[in-house]
Amino acid sequence: MKYIVTIEETCSQDFVVEADNIDEAKDIAIERYDLGDFILDDPCVTEKLMSVRNDSNEEECTNWFEF
Repeated sequence: MKYIVTIEETCSQDFVVEADNIDEAKDIAIERYDLGDFILDDPCVTEKLMSVRNDSNEEECTNWFEF
């Protein structure tokens, strides 16, 4: 039988933003991310999730679980 294993990783990295308030910092961060200025070059994996399902029977599957 074939099973499909899906793995999801959550990575994070801190970036410093100069702003007058938190909303401005958020807007600047989104803009800089969209421009490609914020790239996770040394990310830290903070969460790993997995889900497994039967390729021929969609009802046979696991919930997402941390591993």
